[in-house]
Amino acid sequence: MIAEAQHLWKAEQPGAVAGRIAANWGCAAILCNPERKIPEDILRGWAERVAREPDYGHVSQTQDEGELVSEDGLLQIGWPQVVSGGPVQLDLLLATANDPRITATNPAYPTVEMIANAWNHAGNNVEYFWKNIDNDIKTFQDDEVRVGLHARGPHA
Repeated sequence: MIAEAQHLWKAEQPGAVAGRIAANWGCAAILCNPERKIPEDILRGWAERVAREPDYGHVSQTQDEGELVSEDGLLQIGWPQVVSGGPVQLDLLLATANDPRITATNPAYPTVEMIANAWNHAGNNVEYFWKNIDNDIKTFQDDEVRVGLHARGPHA
């Protein structure tokens, strides 16, 4: 699992030093299926690896939210459901949590307009958004964000 997390992080940050699973803007984390018994040695090994990672777990949130990523590297969200209904039939999910940069002067998540504007000024980095869409990796706001984006370039 650690090797997979390192590969996932390399996809998130291609310029990252080999073996990293975090930066000051996000981290790889695991989500455990609450209906499955995950072996303690897996969770302990993950927590030990996370403890050695510089910058791990820097994901800001609004004041009324709980912790998104625990100190032991566990993602603190509900277990996902498949579109047709019922829980996803896996034991663990490996995911990334990225820092939306919520601060005292900006105590809320970015609006759809702010997100689209940031992508419009991201140059070729907007391809990250489009490749997610191409591969059916979507969020609940993607359709709204897409409306605010400049037309997709010829490099797609």
